[in-house]
Parts: sequence; C-alpha cells; structure tokens
Amino acid sequence: VASAPVAATPEQSSRLVLPWRLIGVVALVSVLRIGGEYTMRVFFNLYLDSVLATPTALIGLLLAAGQLLALLSLLAPWAMARFSQERIIIGSMLGMALAFLPVLLMAHWLAVGVSFIAMIGLVAISGPVYQLYSMEVVQPQWHTAIASAMSMAAGISIATVALGGENYVFWGGRE
Repeated sequence: VASAPVAATPEQSSRLVLPWRLIGVVALVSVLRIGGEYTMRVFFNLYLDSVLATPTALIGLLLAAGQLLALLSLLAPWAMARFSQERIIIGSMLGMALAFLPVLLMAHWLAVGVSFIAMIGLVAISGPVYQLYSMEVVQPQWHTAIASAMSMAAGISIATVALGGENYVFWGGRE
C-alpha cells in the first residue's frame, strides 16, 4: 500500500520559498558597490595619464599603494567584532561615494590618487564583510542562489562600467 505524501509543515514550506526580494536587494547593493569600485579601477590610470598628464612611474606608485591596502582585509574579523556588519557595509559604501568627490572637484594627481587609495582600502575591508553578511541573511540552502546573484551582479556591473566608458569615448567624450 502506497502512503500518501506528507504535507510540509508551515516552517518547512517557508524554507522552500526562494527569498527573491532579499536576493534582489543583495544583488542591487553588489551592483552599486562593484560599479563604484570598477569605475575607479578602470578609469583611474587613464584619467591620470591622458587628462592630467601624470608620469607613468607616479601612476604605478599610486596603483601599488592602493593594492597594498588590500592587506586591510585582514582587519575584517576585528572590524566585525568592534562594529556590526551593517555599519561596516553602510559606512564603506558612503566612504566610497565620498572618495569620488576629490576626483570630481579637483583635477590634480594627488586628489585622484588619494581617492583611489581610499576606495581600494574601503573595498578591501568591506568585501569580506559583505560576502559573509550576504550568506548569513539567508538560510543555508539559498547560499548558492545568493552567491550566484552576487556573481552575476558583479559581472553586469563591470561590463556596464566598461561599455559605458567605451560608449562615452565613442560618442565624443574626452579620450
């Protein structure tokens, strides 16, 4: 005799529903974070070289200084113990937005360099925190879905920045 299928309890059925809204918000925040980061990464050296006529050695020095700040990611566990993950994420995103101001307001290599270094430092410390936070806000069976959404958002964001810059130059913007 075949047994009838057992209906899922309300708790079990809530676990089976994909948290679309939450994944959408995480993906949107990823697009904004990575869009800001890669706008700076992609156009930093081009702007310094072609617009500000900065020597190549100085551009390389600024890039290296920014990359050394990636070591700040080692401070992520300390920062999470001292501040909440939400504060780190929101604070770093506000800091990233503020890091663009010197680039927009001052056409000088030092302002652009400080902006780049600040951006890389903020990305380095907030990246691991954001990834951990996004995994903690969903149940374990949705880790693959949220990681995929973040990965897709990163790809879309980087492609949009690259294509946007190419179209800007193509349609008559500064080279």
